[in-house]
Formats: sequence, structure tokens, C-alpha cells
Amino acid sequence: MFLFINLCQQPAADFIMNRFRPRMPPFGIAYLASILRQIGVKSVLHDDNLKELDDAGMRDLFRRYKGEVRAVGLTSVSTTLGQLARVSRIAKEELPDTPVIVGGPHARLLPDDIIAIPGVDVVFTSEADLTIQDFARGRPLAEIGSILYRDGQRTVQNPPGEFVMDLDKIPFPAYDLFDITQYHTTKGIAKRHPASYLITSRGCPHRCTFCSSKALNPTPSKTVRFRSAENVLGEIEYIVKDYGVRELFFSDDMFTGNTAHVTGVCEGLIRRKLDVVWVAQTHVNSVNPEKLALMRRAGCHQLCFGVESGDPEIQKVIHKNLDLDRVRAAVRMTQEAGIDARCSFMFGNQHETPETMQRTIDFAKRLKLNFASFNIATPYPGTELRTWALENGYLAQPSYERLDSTTYTMVTPSLPPGTVEYYCSKAFRSFYYSPGYVWRRIVRIRDLEELTRVAKSGFYAARGLPTIIRGLLRGRD
Repeated sequence: MFLFINLCQQPAADFIMNRFRPRMPPFGIAYLASILRQIGVKSVLHDDNLKELDDAGMRDLFRRYKGEVRAVGLTSVSTTLGQLARVSRIAKEELPDTPVIVGGPHARLLPDDIIAIPGVDVVFTSEADLTIQDFARGRPLAEIGSILYRDGQRTVQNPPGEFVMDLDKIPFPAYDLFDITQYHTTKGIAKRHPASYLITSRGCPHRCTFCSSKALNPTPSKTVRFRSAENVLGEIEYIVKDYGVRELFFSDDMFTGNTAHVTGVCEGLIRRKLDVVWVAQTHVNSVNPEKLALMRRAGCHQLCFGVESGDPEIQKVIHKNLDLDRVRAAVRMTQEAGIDARCSFMFGNQHETPETMQRTIDFAKRLKLNFASFNIATPYPGTELRTWALENGYLAQPSYERLDSTTYTMVTPSLPPGTVEYYCSKAFRSFYYSPGYVWRRIVRIRDLEELTRVAKSGFYAARGLPTIIRGLLRGRD
């Protein structure tokens, strides 16, 4: 048996996005559990985000399965490294002969950080779909690709192993290991519950400076891999009928990038008459009226575009290179198709100034969006942004725990301390608290479901007002 623990994500810094942030199911672990089932290996999952265990509780968890556990599997995102050290230490104290294995984004990008933690035995340095089976079968560590492991007093980095090119060969996640109703998308956004996430592809064709997607892609040419439409539809039908899911968030980097793929999924949803609505995120250059009309018929009620900046020069700097007129056109087409348009924006990228951030706020307001999200540029491992910050000595807070997209962890010559937080707070306030936006939301209420959604959005926005004010005050210190 493998005991997997999804480590607790610490609350974001004292800022509005902590009020709205989603709670995603641990799909990475759930996929591995399904893969292990194919070779007859059982898995148990504890999600510390649902029930956070203190040291005593964690000891009880390990003692409960003592004698059964073949490996303890832990996640690793940058903000959970402190938790990783704590839990791996307790695991070794309670189960000294049981290997502690670690996967996840940080393990793949900076594996030396992980193996340096005393309780960790093996680090999976790439996608673990195949290597987890090799490990479970007892194959010698020296023969397993894409791992970093301890061998006495030394560590050994094995060369890259194989990865799955045909995503249809990967079984559906083990949904039975968690309660889908305990998770949610961004608060106030979902129209129906329970809502869940679904992944139909891996990878992104773009090279934005703030994103680590390219660095995480194991394919030599950084290929975007897609599941077949029938495979995706099979999973949707399964979770709708067996788990009562009523809304989906397609969490692909760019859901509409492959026209044949999105057409197949949409036509299949219409043909199967599944009672589910959905949200997706994509690029402004990959939508047109025909595609949007089909998506609307298939149940799409919101589409999110990553815009990031309303300043043309910052667009070039971050390698987004969006034509702002094209952004306006994509938003207009989306809304004309009957789909809510949502854009995400980011403050504090390379060469940002107060003037460029104000242009972003003004641009966001002029778009007359249904929703907007405002984040802070964060130098995640594996990004060009982090390399730039390190090379120039701009990384003010080297600690990974604050890499939560709500804390500005850099100090640049053009942005005095507190400036980025000030403009991010200002953006949220000026967008969501404007009379025009409030009125647009009210006049669109057509049923009780929409009224409930608007009321929830207003409730969370009101709860966040004190933090907005604090963010504004910080910028004026």
C-alpha cells in the first residue's frame, strides 16, 4: 500500500485573493493511485488541506497503517517545503524502514532542494506515470529513469526516463479516494455545485516569462499533448453520473488551442446530452464566433483569457505579445455568444512602473468584463522571471513560502516597496466596487441560481474590503 499525503497549502498573505482562491482536488496523486491500481497496488490518500494534522495527528496517521505501507508519497509545490520537511521527518520517526518519495512541480524543477531534506529518499524529477510503476514493482533504483535518490551518503541523479505521449493510456483519476463535494472552483464563479476540475491536455505552446509550463514539459520539442475527445467525454460522463458533478473547470493551459480537439469535446457533450456546464481558459487568438457558438451550445458559461497587462511594452517584455485590439475583439465575441468573459491581469512584471500598472487597471475597466482576476507577478522556479530576478539581485524574499501570487517578493528600481500591492488592491477595488460593474451584475440576474451566485460574490468581496484598504494604505506609506 502507498500512503499519499497532499500537503497543506498555507493561506496566502493578507490580501483579497485568499478570500476567493479555489480548492482543487489532488489530481496528481489521484492519477498515480489509478496507475498503481493497474498493477494491483492499493493507495490511501490524506488531504491535509481538508483536515490539517498537527504533529500528533500525523503520527497517528502513520501508526494506523504501520506494517501495511510500502511507501509514503508527498507532494511538493514551492509553498509547502516547510510542511514537506515536517511530515517527512515524522514519517521517518514512525516508519523508519519505509521510503519517503516526493513528486510535484518543485521536485521536477529543483530536485536538489527536495533531496536535501533529511527524511526524503527518492525524488521524481519528471512526470511519474511510468516511473511510479517501476518503483512499486521493486525495480532497482539505479534502473529507474527520472529520479534522484539517496545511496548511502551520496545522492544519485538518474538520466531522464520515458514519459507517456498518448494521454489516453493513463486511467482516469481515482475519484473514490476523495470527496468531490469538499472542493470548489474560485468562489463566486461556479454556477452549479458540485463543481470539479478536468484536464484534457498537458503543456502550452507559449513562452510567457512568468510561467513554468515549458520547464515542466518533458517532451524534447515541448509538445502539447491532448487526450482524445472520446476519452475526455468518457471521464465527464463517469463523474457526472457516478459523482453528481454539475459543473467543470477545464484547467488546460489553452483549451481552445486545438480546434479539432475542442470541437470533438463540444459535439460529444451535445450528443450525449450530459447535464453539466463548464468554464475554460484560453488565448485570445484561438477563438472565433463559430467556435464560441459551439462551446455555448455545449454548456460553456465562462471563458478566461490570460491578458496580464494593458501596456503594449509590458506585453512584449513578458513574451505575451497580445494585440490589445484583439483582446477587445475576443471579449466582445465571447459575450455576444452568451458566454461570460473573464480576464486575468498581473502586476509587477519586468520593467513594470506605476504608470504601466495604471494602464492595466484602465484597460481592464474599459473591457466591461463579467469577471476579472488581479494577481502579483511571482518568480516561480523554472520561470524566466525568476532567472531575471536572481541575475539582477531583485529577489527580496528568497523564501519559497511566499510564492503565492499575492505577495510581491521582488524589489526593483522602478517599484518602491508596497507599490505593487497598492495597485493590485486598487485594481480589485476599482473594478468590482464600481457602480457600473455592480449594476451590470444586477441586471443580468434571471433566476435564483444567478441571484445566489451574485450574492456570494458580493459577500466575499465585502469580506475582502478591509484587506483592500490595507493594501492601498501600504502603497502610500
